[in-house]
Amino acid sequence: MPSPSINIEDGSIDGTLAKGQPFYWYNPTSADVTVANCGTWCGASSYTVPAGQYVEATILANPNSNAYAFTESPNEWDAPGMPHISAPGFEVTRPKEAA
Repeated sequence: MPSPSINIEDGSIDGTLAKGQPFYWYNPTSADVTVANCGTWCGASSYTVPAGQYVEATILANPNSNAYAFTESPNEWDAPGMPHISAPGFEVTRPKEAA
């Protein structure tokens, strides 16, 4: 399992995210998902994450300080609100919840 990773279904983080460092989008669903509108904090504005796979991305060295939001197509987000993670500021670790 690559780390750190962000689960596109619930926003949980496995590992530690840091500015200017790589991470992986993780898609635990059965559908291919395009994560988009994340260019204010990621190296690219969109990423296609195949079902059950990890795709490498990078957090910008100077990301937008607002919440790290994104959109999904199709929308596989199952947590409340818009898809997002808590803005890490510098580094953040959020343990994954037990399944």
